[in-house]
Amino acid sequence: MHPFDVAEAFYGSIKSITHLDCVCSFDRSPTNRANSSCNLNFRRGNNELDLLIWESFEAELVCGKVDGVISSKHIDDIRDKAQLMLMLTLVLNFLTATFQDGTTR
Repeated sequence: MHPFDVAEAFYGSIKSITHLDCVCSFDRSPTNRANSSCNLNFRRGNNELDLLIWESFEAELVCGKVDGVISSKHIDDIRDKAQLMLMLTLVLNFLTATFQDGTTR
């Protein structure tokens, strides 16, 4: 299965969880672009997480305050079970966290 199809299915499953106070979006880059990508974006209050996945199976996860300090994590290969688990854990931690601004799950 193509990594973008997996990401889109993940997006659909997260979007269907109605108890999460989260705005989410999914987008794919043009297919004619070298090493095309897809992007998942989750926003909870003033907190945002972007997950960019490339056709090469690399990923970049960026998290932080909107217009504020961010942190990022590069994943070399999401086909590697340990790296995939790390990426999913970081996303799920974001989706279920309680933030200093009071945003909760």
